[in-house]
Amino acid sequence: ALSNIGFDRASIQEYKGRDIFLVKVKETEDLSMEDIKANVREQFKDKEIDFPREELVGPAVSKGLQARAFWVLLVGIIGILIYVSIRFTFRFSVAAIVALIHDLLITIGILSLTNTEFNIPIIAGLLTILGYSINDSIVISDRIRENLRLLRGKPYDEIINISINKTVKMLEQLGQRTEAPPLGIAESLILYLFLHLGHSVTIISSSFLYN
Repeated sequence: ALSNIGFDRASIQEYKGRDIFLVKVKETEDLSMEDIKANVREQFKDKEIDFPREELVGPAVSKGLQARAFWVLLVGIIGILIYVSIRFTFRFSVAAIVALIHDLLITIGILSLTNTEFNIPIIAGLLTILGYSINDSIVISDRIRENLRLLRGKPYDEIINISINKTVKMLEQLGQRTEAPPLGIAESLILYLFLHLGHSVTIISSSFLYN
């Protein structure tokens, strides 16, 4: 319905178990809010549609959200650096942060090239990527460290291969159990899944090599 009046990239989020949808569109000078609501009602004549609330998020509010998202990411990265330094070593924590920044920058770059709007679902997707990335790094590194102790005498590259192969199945099962997210989050996660595959192997294993 919204695509018929020029809102091809409207963000629509459904609340599970309830017939309620959160719809986000860009502000336009050609159509008022009443015009948009009238068009939606026209497209769904056979259904009773109500608009209980409407809000306008201006540029100032949008910039405020972006600033808060930046600080959340920064605090998250610092927290990860401290935690991983205590759990493993400082050298590994730096490698994990490099892998994390790689994932975020590549994802943001492709989203920018495709003119994807950086709305709340996209920011939520980036925060989700932060969690997945550091989880993958810690799981893989923990398995590598364990196998370095258990498989002494084997070549380093063989230990890495064994560790990665044992970890991949577990990470795949985790991904399959993850419930399908809203569209903006899904876009970010799909890019992450395609782009991050080599970072944990390359960066994390290198950090152990030079430990």
